[in-house]
Amino acid sequence: MRFHVPRIEAAGAVLSLRWAPQYAWIQANGKLVGEHLGDLSLIGGFCASTWVLEPFLNSHELELDIAFYGEPMRDPLSQLRLFTYSKNSVLGHWRFKGWELHQITGNVTDNAPVVWQCEFPRPSLPGPLFWVYERLTKGHAWLNGHSLGNYWDIGPQRSLYMPEPWFSERNQLTVVEETGKPPDSTYIVRDPRYPIKKVLI
Repeated sequence: MRFHVPRIEAAGAVLSLRWAPQYAWIQANGKLVGEHLGDLSLIGGFCASTWVLEPFLNSHELELDIAFYGEPMRDPLSQLRLFTYSKNSVLGHWRFKGWELHQITGNVTDNAPVVWQCEFPRPSLPGPLFWVYERLTKGHAWLNGHSLGNYWDIGPQRSLYMPEPWFSERNQLTVVEETGKPPDSTYIVRDPRYPIKKVLI
């Protein structure tokens, strides 16, 4: 199946093939772009493929060849999308922006994202230490500006590892809870499976 796009004024293009159960090979201007895995893509939860066509553009003209395997598609154009973009609108001048803390004013609304923060001294427990996010739902946590990771009450995980080098004499734990629940039931615990003393033999 061949599609011809007369002229692309933009500097780049992106092709998307959505919800096509057939396996397919895609060529642009006579060069292989990639393959669409068809039903196999549903294993990852989404039956779609996307390709950047900028390296395949020739004088801003585009000729697409798509070889579908299996049952013929009734309306292939309904599954194809072609997006173009200009290089002049590409974002640039990126720079690192440090973490900023903002005070929360007003009442906390249920089911709304909230930033919580607390300070505590260095724990006297020997490592390894874990932060148990009991009664929290979903969010992210930082220890002294270092990301501990995402948490979610779905699944077997119930704690996040707190690396010992990230602790200082006074520590700051920042939590972004997406549902607004307070972290007043959370605590730090030592992993009991790890021996306090090791004996080298």
